[in-house]
Amino acid sequence: MPSYRVVLLIVCSILCCCLACENEYDTGTKNPFQHPHDYTAPGKHEEVHHKNKEELELKQLESEIKEQQEGVVPEEQNRNTWQKPQVLLYKLGNLTDKVVVDIGAGSGYFSYVMAKVTNAKKVLATDIDPEAIKVINQRKEQYLSTGSNKELLKLETRIVEPDDPKLSTGEADVVVVINVYTYISNRVEYLKKLKEGVSSGGTIMIVDFKKRKLPEIIAGYDTTPKDDRIPLYQIEEDLEAAGFILKESDDTSLKYQYIVLATKG
Repeated sequence: MPSYRVVLLIVCSILCCCLACENEYDTGTKNPFQHPHDYTAPGKHEEVHHKNKEELELKQLESEIKEQQEGVVPEEQNRNTWQKPQVLLYKLGNLTDKVVVDIGAGSGYFSYVMAKVTNAKKVLATDIDPEAIKVINQRKEQYLSTGSNKELLKLETRIVEPDDPKLSTGEADVVVVINVYTYISNRVEYLKKLKEGVSSGGTIMIVDFKKRKLPEIIAGYDTTPKDDRIPLYQIEEDLEAAGFILKESDDTSLKYQYIVLATKG
């Protein structure tokens, strides 16, 4: 017959196993036999996975943008630090086979980023200033003359009017309005015209400066007195008045700017 000690050990082992199983299936209680770093509260696994995935994608986009911008003017490299184009691209999502329009493209900073880093079918840079369009075209030809940068073949330009984006019906799948919205007159009417040029389900992204003091590195990009800048809520109201459906308002991802995303229903 088994000794008293052996029987006692067997009973203790059975009790420990039962306690472990009970805690394992209690989703609200940490298993005492589980390593503390292995435990994640219910619902947190997906959140942590999403956050890690987002961080990896942002780092990859940032790396690709820097690689594509090798040799660019220092001003554009400085702009990366506060504009964070990788954040904007991430929020736009997959641009494969889409027509993307950059309203008020200026020197083409973001147009070039989208053309060189994404799989957009076409990137259309528009501006009211013929000189700005000339600079974009000259730079494009300079890049193409090296025999590389073939992705810039999908970059096109168009001179537009201050009150007319000059888009044909449903021409654009995605429209970006970066650092420009403050300068648009009759904004709701302009957005209504812009909406006609957006395809069904298409996206518009507006990025502009917050009403706060800007550091010297940014001052040259926005000469509007801070009291004259358009507040976030006003852009939301303008988009809804023009018939867009608000998707996201983000005033935390960028320190000096807000990001508003809306769609055409």
